Amino acid sequence: IEASGKRIFLTHGHGYAVKFDSDYYTIKNKGAELSADLVVFGHTHVPVCDFSQNPPILNPGSIKHTGTYAVIEIEDGKLKACVCNI
Repeated sequence: IEASGKRIFLTHGHGYAVKFDSDYYTIKNKGAELSADLVVFGHTHVPVCDFSQNPPILNPGSIKHTGTYAVIEIEDGKLKACVCNI
């Protein structure tokens, strides 16, 4: 998807081996292939917000399992994200 000029690759994650790929190599490569500014995925229920990756990765976790959700902000051309606790 595109929002405020930023490309976000949004997927469930199961098709990119996120449960078995500890460094998220497969999903990061797909995000890079799509020129994504952010990769957002789920499936593992494990919250991750890592902007040291290229592209950055975000997994909101799970309201039910980990009590977490994610917030993404795009302001003045800058993209920020975080994982929050309920």
